[in-house]
Amino acid sequence: MNNSLIFIQPQLHLYFCKYPYKTIHTPSNMTIYDVSNYNEKYYGTLNQLQIMPSANCIWILSYNLAKDFCFLYIGSQSHPITIDLSAYNNHLIVIFDINTIYLNAKNNGLHPCLLRDQQIDLTPHAQSSEYKLLSTFINTTSFDKHVEILLHYIHQYTITYSFPTSFQTMVDMISNANETISLQDISTKTRYSIRHINRMFHHYLGYSPKTLCKYVRFQKVLREMISNPNRQNSEFILNIDYSDQAHFQREFKSFMGETPKAFCNQLIHVYNQFP
Repeated sequence: MNNSLIFIQPQLHLYFCKYPYKTIHTPSNMTIYDVSNYNEKYYGTLNQLQIMPSANCIWILSYNLAKDFCFLYIGSQSHPITIDLSAYNNHLIVIFDINTIYLNAKNNGLHPCLLRDQQIDLTPHAQSSEYKLLSTFINTTSFDKHVEILLHYIHQYTITYSFPTSFQTMVDMISNANETISLQDISTKTRYSIRHINRMFHHYLGYSPKTLCKYVRFQKVLREMISNPNRQNSEFILNIDYSDQAHFQREFKSFMGETPKAFCNQLIHVYNQFP
């Protein structure tokens, strides 16, 4: 297992880290969780899944053992959402990095910004590649086999949306910065005006560069919290670009729907229950 947390989906990792999961870097960065009833010794049957705000797209492949299944595509979200999965016993959950948007034939006309705050039901018909994918899952309980089947599907039946190089450079500048980068910094380095940079972000992602900066900053503090939840708030935000603890707490609650202390208590409970 690869325990590096490179995605802004702490709730998923918090509840699924005891299930089989791995981070894969080819054909792109993705974390795959196998949340299935044959692994229910960990947490039991999954009824609801909470998706936190993030820049990432998520696939949820849910199925029972009688070719009863669904395929949900979750675009980047600006607010927490809850997905009802109570009708299914098995789930393969895939979280892609911000640079990766896979589209199948029926969705290859969708621009990434149009996927913002969307939940698309790709539940397959009998002749579709998605039907073959999910019906194959039914016949195995091997996590490695599930990953192999998924990667084959991605290679054979999907296309990847690619951002223009100029825009990808801006995204990489924000994602890889050691501290929150300003729009003026991006403007100076790329020679685009601030107005044009804002237009590009809204055109390609459906939100502003400032929002992406918030996601990246928030991801950094979440890594700190998950690595050691017993610390004080002030320790979590050392060298991370929050103006003060009140700023951090406001942003945390807006993203997570709960306070930093409540989230840390959840972490401690999970770590104590499953050391």
